[in-house]
Amino acid sequence: MNIQSTWQEVSAISAPTLEGSTQTEVIIIGGGIAGITTAYLLAKAGKKVVVVEKGNTHDSSVTAYTTAFLTHSLDTDLVDLKKIFGTRDTKKILQSHEDAIDLVEKIIKDEHIECGFVKAPHYSIALSQSGAEDFKKEKDLSNQLGFTATWKESSFFPFQNYGAMVLDKQAMFHPLKYINGVRAAFEKMGGTYFDNTEAKAIEGDIRATVTTNHGTVTGNAVVIATYNTFIQPWWYIFKKGMYKSYVYELTIPKGSIPDGMYEDEENPYHYFRVEGERMIVGGEDHRIEIKFDPENAYSRLRKYVEEKLGIVDYKIVHKWSGPILEQVDGIPLIGLYSGSYKNRYVETAFSGNGMTNGTIAAMVVSDLILGKKNTYAQLYSPSRRIRLMAILVKSRDYIQEFFNAPFDKKN
Repeated sequence: MNIQSTWQEVSAISAPTLEGSTQTEVIIIGGGIAGITTAYLLAKAGKKVVVVEKGNTHDSSVTAYTTAFLTHSLDTDLVDLKKIFGTRDTKKILQSHEDAIDLVEKIIKDEHIECGFVKAPHYSIALSQSGAEDFKKEKDLSNQLGFTATWKESSFFPFQNYGAMVLDKQAMFHPLKYINGVRAAFEKMGGTYFDNTEAKAIEGDIRATVTTNHGTVTGNAVVIATYNTFIQPWWYIFKKGMYKSYVYELTIPKGSIPDGMYEDEENPYHYFRVEGERMIVGGEDHRIEIKFDPENAYSRLRKYVEEKLGIVDYKIVHKWSGPILEQVDGIPLIGLYSGSYKNRYVETAFSGNGMTNGTIAAMVVSDLILGKKNTYAQLYSPSRRIRLMAILVKSRDYIQEFFNAPFDKKN
């Protein structure tokens, strides 16, 4: 069994380390899906761009530890999103994720990237009668908002369940092969990429200088596209929470479960993707403040596979954990970093939808830098007001998470 993610079997692409000083138009800190897609879109528009990554994308990027769902089924339920944002903005949230899936597919086709991209259904599977009732409400609301959702009866699935909401034309892919391909296209367009170059500080209002562990980069704009912004206004701490999620890759008998992406209604919830004999299953998420026993979390995952999904004949291939940064109101922080700086942008707090949220971030921030109007910019702005309803919803969820967390039973 490998203690690394499925995706890290792909060899890392080497890049030089920044030495000395260099000048550019846009500096991007972070080489994961958000940073490299932003760099690609800006370079395609004719901008001179430099990307700095603190380690290498293969090991240090959160993208390396995802399960790589491309879906508009979000961590925050649609019913809750509507309570928080209203009908119009909830529809825009869903549309932005559909746009992100379309952009990923377009980039793959335009740049001829081999990354196992395949359209697949997403199943919100009900493991209880109350879960079925909730998912049927989600289905109805999705249809009311103009997004097609259907219902599969329990008999479709070979394990005990109460049916599932289905979103068709979602997608799965290999995230590191994808960002390697995007990076290659970016560099072919004249972009510059530095590995093992950790940003330490940003200075300057009109022209910004990023100081790294090996040198400096100066440009007109800076994009902080990291898991958690290494510098941030004090009030960011009240807008997000850090979580950890646990994942296995399993080999299972072919045909055990229909191919596709799955999530359930439990709290903490579980998610898995099936492609033939390969299953990637994750869950048992908890806030990092909660004392936990990682092996307890993995034990609970195995129990879930065996007892809830009915698969006992399996082999563990990979085992890993990954960080999740959750926004209080359920959508990420994308846009101007702070009203005090007009040349600094942030892309963070992607929850469990990093592949689509990272792509949305690239679309929004590249448009802002290029002076284009973006229909989603105000919605995702980091300076938006957090509404009381969001705090109430998140407090409810946190209480449930606390009592269901994989505590260390020895303490």
